[in-house]
Amino acid sequence: MTKRLGIIAFAAAGVVASQAGQARAQSSVGVGAETTLINSTFGLFDAGALAFVYDAGSFHIDGLLTFISFEDNDLVFGVGGRAFFEVHESSRADFSLGGGLAIIHTDHDPDAQEDETDIVLEAAGKIRVYLASNVAVHTTLGLGILLADEGGDVFGLFGRLSGTLGITYFFR
Repeated sequence: MTKRLGIIAFAAAGVVASQAGQARAQSSVGVGAETTLINSTFGLFDAGALAFVYDAGSFHIDGLLTFISFEDNDLVFGVGGRAFFEVHESSRADFSLGGGLAIIHTDHDPDAQEDETDIVLEAAGKIRVYLASNVAVHTTLGLGILLADEGGDVFGLFGRLSGTLGITYFFR
């Protein structure tokens, strides 16, 4: 009896996996969350972001929005976008290459420091694994260029390693 239930469960899982791969071919929108590594005035720290995704099948576009408030009234607000083009696909996963642009504004109110606005350019690879036909976990790894406004007359150009980890729910 237990062996028969195991075979039925295994067959059902195969059907679900097959349907998950078929459903991904449609274009859809999704929402999710991700964590990313940010290098700023405060040092290296993790930041969460809301993610809005348009998946057209062979490419997908991510919009990101983040807001962080620190104890000393410093605020960080960021908005960005990325586009990825699919390089390889399997029934439950895909690998894409692409890049993006983000603007991160730091408000040092009420400190005497001037506010900062940094621009981040990124080139990255992204792996998405579908847990179900409409739920994907993803990770990116890439290289970024940070155009940093350090306040006043200081301007810097920095290279950095970038990475994210997130989950997205697609409305299909």
